[in-house]
Amino acid sequence: MSQARRALARISSTQPRRAVTQAALAAAAGTAAWLLLRRDRWRAIRCHPWAVVRWQYKRFAIYAFARRLDAAVALLEPPTEPGDAWPPDVVDAVLADGPDTYQRKESHRLQVRALLALVHGLRPRTVVDLGAGKALLSRCCYEAFGRKVRVVALDQRKITKHDALYDPLDLHDGDAAYQRVIGDVAAFEACLGEDSGVVCVSKHLCGSATDAALAGVCGASMVDACVLAPCCHQKAKKQDYANVAFLEARGFCREHVGLRGGQQDNDFRTLLWLVSFSKSSDVQAWEYRRRVMTRILGFARCRELGLKARRLLEEGRLRYLRDRGFEAKLVRYVDGGVTPDNLAIVAVRVR
Repeated sequence: MSQARRALARISSTQPRRAVTQAALAAAAGTAAWLLLRRDRWRAIRCHPWAVVRWQYKRFAIYAFARRLDAAVALLEPPTEPGDAWPPDVVDAVLADGPDTYQRKESHRLQVRALLALVHGLRPRTVVDLGAGKALLSRCCYEAFGRKVRVVALDQRKITKHDALYDPLDLHDGDAAYQRVIGDVAAFEACLGEDSGVVCVSKHLCGSATDAALAGVCGASMVDACVLAPCCHQKAKKQDYANVAFLEARGFCREHVGLRGGQQDNDFRTLLWLVSFSKSSDVQAWEYRRRVMTRILGFARCRELGLKARRLLEEGRLRYLRDRGFEAKLVRYVDGGVTPDNLAIVAVRVR
């Protein structure tokens, strides 16, 4: 009888300890789950094995993204309108004397004339055309200033004998220097020597090349101003974008765990896709690559968001320049009917 009592006593003494241990483990698991959900509270729904649950999450996420974009852009000033464009005689003469390229189109003529007017207002002593390509803008700057301003046509691509270029072939004594330089738009300071009063220009500098150019402009102390017209945003990469911190502060580009594991950031890709979408006048098959958004929001709403996405991305670039001692603004340098990439970053260094 005594042995039975002793066994019962041992069981009774271990049960409270086991209950306390189980309660502690449950509390620890609950705390860990709460911390994980607090960090990414939608993961359980976003990664749910049922497709119908994931679809509802997508709908919610798309509407939430649109609201964030509306709110972020509502606080920004609209782009300013330019003054009068440069007279057509310089551009027409350069094109008539140069090779027969696609840049003879009226849309390119109007863009170059508008950019010339913006550059002229900055009174440069040296003009550096970043990503010069065929150098139509470089040559027009050279002729518009009466060949009295040094021009550097900088491009990373090596030139071959088959390239159709607008570089001048008839330089005379007394003309300012005109140079074609092969180099990186992010590191062009070495080719400028002791020049001062440098103004950097670009026409349709694609994707992340604009962000690289911004780094080059800010890093070259002799650069007084810049006129940069970005394009091809869909080619940009998040790791190269000049001001990811600005987007994160507005609630975008926060990474989360994807359905198959690994960190994902859908926001930046969505912003770039919307910018590309906004350039279309009607719905085409390729635009349904992100068909969930177009099905939920419709063509008109996606196009509107695309224009806002472009404004948000350019605002990040403007603030990058302002944080580094520039006064910067966004200019709608031509009408949207001329080109959908009709915004230019105009910045002047505060000395």
